[in-house]
Order: sequence, then C-alpha cells, then structure tokens
Amino acid sequence: MIKYYLVVFSTVSLISVGLLLLKNPFFIFANATANLLNSMLESNKNESKKQKQLIQSLGNLLPKFGLLLFFLAMTIGVSLIPVVVYLEYNPEKSVQTLDMRSIYFFLSVILGSLVLFVVPWANRNKESDYSGWSMLLHRMILANYNISGALFRLEKRLYKKRISTADKDFIIVTGLARAGTTALTNLLFESKKFHSLSYDNMPFLLSVNLWRKLYHPRKNKLKERAHGDNIMFGYRTIEALEEYFFKVFLNDAYIKSNMLVEHEVDQTTYKDYISYQKLIGIKDKDSNYLAKNNNLILRYKSLRAHNSDFKIVLIFRNPVTHAYSLLNQHDRFCDMHEADPFTLEYMNWLGHHEFGLNHKLFDLELRDLCDRYEDSSLNYWLAIWISYYSHVLTLLEDDNLYLIDYADLCSKPRELVGVLGSALNLDLSVDQREPYMERDLKDLDLDKNLLQRAEALHQDLVKRKMEFT
Repeated sequence: MIKYYLVVFSTVSLISVGLLLLKNPFFIFANATANLLNSMLESNKNESKKQKQLIQSLGNLLPKFGLLLFFLAMTIGVSLIPVVVYLEYNPEKSVQTLDMRSIYFFLSVILGSLVLFVVPWANRNKESDYSGWSMLLHRMILANYNISGALFRLEKRLYKKRISTADKDFIIVTGLARAGTTALTNLLFESKKFHSLSYDNMPFLLSVNLWRKLYHPRKNKLKERAHGDNIMFGYRTIEALEEYFFKVFLNDAYIKSNMLVEHEVDQTTYKDYISYQKLIGIKDKDSNYLAKNNNLILRYKSLRAHNSDFKIVLIFRNPVTHAYSLLNQHDRFCDMHEADPFTLEYMNWLGHHEFGLNHKLFDLELRDLCDRYEDSSLNYWLAIWISYYSHVLTLLEDDNLYLIDYADLCSKPRELVGVLGSALNLDLSVDQREPYMERDLKDLDLDKNLLQRAEALHQDLVKRKMEFT
C-alpha cells in the first residue's frame, strides 16, 4: 500500500505544480476576455470601427483560450501518469478499488499539495506588494476604460435618488509634485469635514459603492509609501486617485508621448464629475469633497469656467529643496519601475507622470526651458519648478485660490489649518503636532542664472501667499 500512497502523493504534487503553471495562461486569457468586453462596451466609435475592434479582440482571445485548454489538458494528462502506471503494474487493482477514504489517502493528498511551499520559483520574493491575482484585477478594471465607465453609469443609476442633493463647494489641493500636497491633504482630512477617495476604493475607482459591498478590508496596517519620505499609508488612507476619472472620460486625450497638455472639460463631463464626488461621499452627505490632484493646473481654466466657487489650495516650496526632492524621487522611481514593471503600469493608470520612467512634462509657457538639461541634472528639475510656478502666478487673481507656503506647513501646521478653515468657511481643527524644518542644501551644482530666476520667482510667491493673522 505504501506504493499506492506514493502514487497519490506524486499525482497531487503534479496537479499542484501544473495549476501553478496554468496561472499565467489563465491571467492572459482573463485579460483578453476583459479586453473583448471593453470593446463591446465601446460607444464613441461608429459601427464599422467598433465591429473591426471587436473582431480584433475576439481574434486575440481565441488563441489565448486555446492555449489555456492545451495547458489544462497537458496538466491533467501528466498528473495521471503515476496512476496509469500503478494500475498497469497492478492488474488486480482498478479505479473502483483504490483507497480514497482512509487517513493515509488524505495525508498523501495534503503532503502532495504542500509541494508548492518547497518549489523555489513558486515562493520567490517579488518586488511588488501586489499578488498575481490582485494585479490581474487591477489590469482588468483600470486598463479598460469602457468597463470602468459602464460601472460608473450603473452606479449613478442605482444611487440616483441618494445623490440628488444640492451642490456643495469642493476643495482641490494641488501643486507641483513634492510640494507637500500629500501632507497638506492628510492634514485637512484629519478635521473629519471631508470625504475623499482612499486606497480601499482600488481598483474600482469609478464604482466605489458597488465595490464597497464586496470588499471590506478589516485591517488598516500602515506602512511607509514607496517615496521613502516617512509618510505612512493603509487601506483607508486618502490619495490622489481622482485623476483616473478624467483619464476615462477624456480618453487620455491630454496625455501625449512626452508631455501633458492643457485641455477642456465639457459640460457633460463636468456634471458627471460632480455626480462622482457625491457618489464618493454617499455615506457622509454633510461633508465636502476633498481631493489631491497635481494635474489640476491642466484643466484649471475649464473647471473654473463651469464653477466659480470651488476652492483650490495650491502649495509651493523653496525651489532648490523642491528640485532636489524631485530628482531624488525620479531616480528612486526609475529603479523601482525597472525592478517591478507593475508599479509603472499602476502609475500610468492613475495619471502620475511626475517622475520615474513614465515622466512627462506639463506643456506650459516655459516648458522649453527644461529642454536645455538632462533629467539626471538638478537644473532640469529646477527648470520644471520655474515653468510650473511661473504659470501659477498668472492664476492668482482668483479669489478662490489660496496660495500656501510649504514652510508654513512645516513650522505651524495647526495654525495653517485654522486659517484655511476660515477662508473655506469650515470649522477645521487638528491635533497639535511638532513643527519641523526643511534642511538647508548647499554647494549644489546649479546654473546660476537659473537659480537667480527661481529665487526671484519664489520671492514673488512668498509675497502673495496666504498670511497668518
């Protein structure tokens, strides 16, 4: 009987390894299926183009399905070899007489399935924090705009009665990446006066209420985010996730090969955006919508034309320390994207092109200034700072735009929130916290003319920032 239980062990071991090998063909097939569904949901193309796209998607799906069936048949066939050999050399035995109930049989099955824990390539440590199944779900939803858009329309219909309340002002925190927008947004959110997108809404960013019915993360264990800046996050941490809405509804029209361009948001898209804000806050109708969005500057004029009342909190930082931080993050994320390609996909889905291998410039007035330098140079990032905040100076006539100095956020965060609360007509308060100071950077290799230009611009911003009374 020992031989038989060895056969059971071998068969289960082969099945376990085979199923593991089937994972990749299955993922490929699942992605192809999602792509086909996405093509079927396409509504902006004429019937001829839509039919052509459907045929292409179906043509892509069928080979993937055939490959999956082939590997499945191979797995079953190879796994049964030990059983066939055992029955061949033991003619007195038959399938009906084989032991499938004893404790030894089940023990053999368990031991055979444990082979996955000792196969080296099955347990290798990956750079990514996401499992293969999680990556699959993200790709199927976030990479297929028509699916996400259809889920948004479904949610809007299902919750129509619950979002038909009066419009409220919303607040967008923005600035050049690494200006302190995350810290400021989190600080405002602590006042419990706002609703916003958080990591537990991923990857169903356009159907957060439907996803909430299925997904209930109980643990909110915090860990340091990928930037390595001591900012911790968990499932319920808010983040800059609303950009995906604009990517879907504008179909990435503002994202070019090497830059992000200013663009218009039409009336229909704007109304959907307001509905989206209400859907996010459906559990707390008394709160205001708050978002961090560093791409706001690209659609600022268009949104302002639709709504003269919403509030913008725009933060700036010392140009040298800001440029230094951008360069460090660029190097860090380039390495990360090379080590873990999924993080690159992730940032592309969310419209984060601030740094890393998918870095793109804002196509603003002084963008050509950046072309003089390589992105490995501190001067390049200082030129980006000048281009961005020179454009900001042209927007400061807006009474509902509040310019914040990062130095004030560092030195007196509680007071800053209080002053902002008065300006926003909200009773905002946060716990006291220790102030901190930026380090002073010296002896950096910078273009002197570029530095003088940046320092002069910084002084203009300081003169026009929100003052404390």
